Formats: sequence, C-alpha cells, structure tokens
Amino acid sequence: WPLVQRAAGAALDALRRMRAREGGALARDLRRRFKALRVLRARAARRAARAPADYRDALARRLARLGEGVAADSALLARELVVFADRTDVSEELTRLESHLDQAETLITGDAAAGRALDFLCQELLREINTVGSKANDAPLAALVVAFKSQLEAVREQIQNVE
Repeated sequence: WPLVQRAAGAALDALRRMRAREGGALARDLRRRFKALRVLRARAARRAARAPADYRDALARRLARLGEGVAADSALLARELVVFADRTDVSEELTRLESHLDQAETLITGDAAAGRALDFLCQELLREINTVGSKANDAPLAALVVAFKSQLEAVREQIQNVE
C-alpha cells in the first residue's frame, strides 16, 4: 500500500500542476481576447458618437445635389436629425457591454469555477452587440459589430475549456 499511495500522490500532484498550468494559459488567453473585445467596444462607442453628425452631413450633401431651387426647412431637418440620433442611440447597450466585460475580468481573476458564468456573459454580450447592430444605421459601426461578434465567437469556443 505505501508504494501505491506514493505513486497515486505523485500522479495527483502532477495532475494538479498540469491543471494549474492549463488554467493559467486559458486565463491569459481569455484576458487577451476580452481585451480585444474592449478595444472593439471603445471603437464602436467612438463611431456611434459620430454617426448623427455624419448623417447630418449626408443630408446636407443630398440637399445640395437637389439644387438651389429646393428650400430646406431647418426645423424639419433638425427634427429629422433628433429622430435619427434617438433611434440609433446605443449608449445603453455600450454601457452594458462594458459592465459585462468587467464581470468577465472578475470571473477570470477569481478562484471559483467560472465556465458557466462566462458562457452566460458571452450570451449577454452577444445580445447587446446584436442590439447595437440592429440600431446601427452606419456601415463602419456595422463592420465593428461584425468584428466584435467574430471575436466573441472565438471567446465562446475557448470558454468551453473552462470549468
């Protein structure tokens, strides 16, 4: 029995060391991936803030193309811009994305099993970024949404390896 006990103890120690190395590697990889998601979220926030002004400029260019004979009602244009800005406002979604990314970092750095919680957070991240995409009336913002979703899918695949 003493020989079996020593061999079993050594095997368990080796298993614990291997799991700790693998867990550390997964944590580093997930931090890197979530950092990339933060960068995309920040870029989306900057782009979303510019979208109403770009829309205003596009409207001005369209009116200019119509020619001098067309009078533009400034009150009507202002109302159109306000409606556009309200309809495409994604500030709430971007705030929730930031909160979910903060929660993911807390889970990754914690000692408790985090796989299920991280998987749930990925579902929430996907829900928020889909809402951003559905509200986006802006091609560059839509491209950022696609990039975010692509990165998020890679995160979800890696999370399947986390307990």
